[in-house]
Amino acid sequence: MHHQSSKLFVGLSRLLSFTCLYFPDLEIRDNARIYLRIVQSPRISHDPKKSRSISSRMHLERAVPLLVKQSWFLSLSTLGFDAKKPSYIEPIKDNVSPSEQNEFDKITDVTVISESNRHNQPPEPLRVMDSKISQIVEILRKHFSFIPDSRHMPGLKIKIPCAFRFESEPFSRIWGINMPANGVDTLPALYATKLKFSSSAPYGSIPSCHIPFLLGQPPKSFYSFSQTNSLDIIPVEDVSEIPGDDKSFKAPVLIELEPQDPMPGLVDVSIETNTDNGLIIIGQLHNITVGIEDMFLKAIVPEDIPEDAVRGYYVDLFNALWEACGASTSTGRETFVLKGGKGVAAISGTRSVKLLEVPMASLIQAVERSLAPFVVCVTGDPLTNLLKEGGVIRYIAWDEVNLGSSSTDDTIAETSLVGGPLYLKYTDDEDEGGGIVQINKKNLGTIQILIFLPPRFHLLFQMEASDTSTLVRIRTDHWPCLAYVDDYLEALFC
Repeated sequence: MHHQSSKLFVGLSRLLSFTCLYFPDLEIRDNARIYLRIVQSPRISHDPKKSRSISSRMHLERAVPLLVKQSWFLSLSTLGFDAKKPSYIEPIKDNVSPSEQNEFDKITDVTVISESNRHNQPPEPLRVMDSKISQIVEILRKHFSFIPDSRHMPGLKIKIPCAFRFESEPFSRIWGINMPANGVDTLPALYATKLKFSSSAPYGSIPSCHIPFLLGQPPKSFYSFSQTNSLDIIPVEDVSEIPGDDKSFKAPVLIELEPQDPMPGLVDVSIETNTDNGLIIIGQLHNITVGIEDMFLKAIVPEDIPEDAVRGYYVDLFNALWEACGASTSTGRETFVLKGGKGVAAISGTRSVKLLEVPMASLIQAVERSLAPFVVCVTGDPLTNLLKEGGVIRYIAWDEVNLGSSSTDDTIAETSLVGGPLYLKYTDDEDEGGGIVQINKKNLGTIQILIFLPPRFHLLFQMEASDTSTLVRIRTDHWPCLAYVDDYLEALFC
């Protein structure tokens, strides 16, 4: 356990060696032999060639592969302020009263507009808050009050399950360990393995992982045909018992990240471990890729919301965030107090659209496979019936209405905002509607998806489905994530 201080155990090592040889009790001698492997004087490997080959013999792999094979990452300048905090993120501000803010400005030499110069500034528009906006602000205030302020308390974490394994035959050949003639109990093993993680991405301090003991994966030639007849029929439920595929040759590893910015990145992995012959191996393994989908979390449910009211709360929260992230500035100047009451955050929304030319069946399969936990509402009788039959998406709000076609008002509003296609008439008798590009001939339903991006952001999808295509309307309060959303949506249907 204490690799760097093993010299402290020289005396204990001699005592254990004497016990292994001369103590009359066989069980104690066996136990002493086990402890001797841990505390014996270490031999640390510094062979550069062997160290470079570690990553080809020892493998740390994701339990769930990423949909998007990310080969690039968005890197934005911090504009010389704080290299640890991206400048494109709206910072969390302290929740202070106006009088306290004036004192703070004096102390920190912040430029304050004088009263005489204030008259020369353009007047600020008056805020008129109707009942609808007031309800939206109330919902958002409650939501943000349960989001941890990562400056003063632990933030929300994401977890990436992985598995660690190593190959017995090449490992033994490189590190000078004799492979046994037969018997799984004599395969090479690793003791007191420590995996350390680091990243240049803003993921905070990443806890290390400790693996007490792991056997190497036996080679395929290790088992003779006499042990397993090649013509035997193996039931499907017994596939895990096939030699070499046993989970006992893999150690579960959980990588915990605390993102300060919900962006993809790489996690560097280093290893320190002990072998059977007392050798300590130190080296680097292959990186673990963190994708945008790793950042997807369910929104926090307030403690005072009853279980039977959760689905309604999610619908209200989706609608409130959808409005706040839209073009309307009615909530743009509002700030929301975070958990702990020391910091406040604001919403700066943006939006986008994407047309997916996929059939209805592919849409349902992709949503059920990858986005089911984040679905908050489904509208439209045809789409509702199909999703209910699947049985994967449950405990959400179902709005079984026959939409027929998409709402004219919504379509006109969205098209005008995103810059819909223009059409010039060449003849006076040309049909007024003949030149309009019909994206959806018939809207069979809509799927609303609410995704929380730690530490405090949101990604909203409104998928308007038809027989042959789906129009995805996207809104978010973290615009850099849009750089990855297109690739993610396309990968859903690959």
